[in-house]
Amino acid sequence: MQGGSEWRQQLLGLSLVSVATNQPEGWDAQYNEPFTLLIDTGQEPALELFAYLQDVDKGRLSFAVEHVDRENIEPLQTLLRAHMADPAVLDEELRRLGQR
Repeated sequence: MQGGSEWRQQLLGLSLVSVATNQPEGWDAQYNEPFTLLIDTGQEPALELFAYLQDVDKGRLSFAVEHVDRENIEPLQTLLRAHMADPAVLDEELRRLGQR
């Protein structure tokens, strides 16, 4: 979401600091304005991240996560842990980001 615009996208990648999606049809976003990314995790409410677009390449959009609200950090950690081969990597990233 950006302003009054909303696009449905497929999630391609997710980390503590970045999100990758496909580029949807009718993409007409303002590249220098922030985005609110709502990620459907199968539970309510959706995971909400605040990000800026970093790159557009061959139908793939890359966003840099600028802010994660307190109520979203735990669901984000849970989602990442469930899909990581080595959860210790997440713990190390959290330590580096000062979250733990």
